[in-house]
Amino acid sequence: MSTFLGSNIKFLRRLKGISQQKLAEAVQLKRNNIASYESGAVEPKALNFLKIARYFEIAPAELLTTDLSQNPLEQMESPSNPSTAPEILLSQLEEFITETSEMQKVVDGFRELQKFKSQHGGDNHLPSDLIDILDYLLKANWKMVQGLQEEK
Repeated sequence: MSTFLGSNIKFLRRLKGISQQKLAEAVQLKRNNIASYESGAVEPKALNFLKIARYFEIAPAELLTTDLSQNPLEQMESPSNPSTAPEILLSQLEEFITETSEMQKVVDGFRELQKFKSQHGGDNHLPSDLIDILDYLLKANWKMVQGLQEEK
C-alpha cells in the first residue's frame, strides 16, 4: 500500500521552516532517521510515527493517507497556531530571494563566459537561448519579489 508519509513529513518540515536535524531533536530521533522516513527507505516505528504526527499537530491517519502538499494553506492556518502562516510565508519569501539571487549570479557568470569566449575566438558551446530564457525567468522572479515586498 502506497502512503504519503515520507513526502508529508518533508512537506510539513519545510512548511515549518525547520531542518531534518531540528525535527529529529524535537521528536528525539537522529537526523538520518528523518532522512530515511522522508525518502521512503524506512518506515518509522509506531511510536516514532506518533511523535512526528503529534509534533506537526496532525492526525496520524491524515499524515499517512493524505497528500498534504495539495492544500498547503490549510496546513499553515491550523487553529492551534494561526500566527505561523505569515512567519512561514516570510521565511519562504526570504529563501526564494536567496535562491533567485544565487541563480542570478550563475546566469551572469555564464553570460560573461559567453562574451569572453566570443571575444577570444574560442568555442562557444553555451546556448544563448538558454541563458536568455533563464534571464527572463529571473526577471519574472525579481518582479514578483518586488510586488510581494510592496504589499508588506
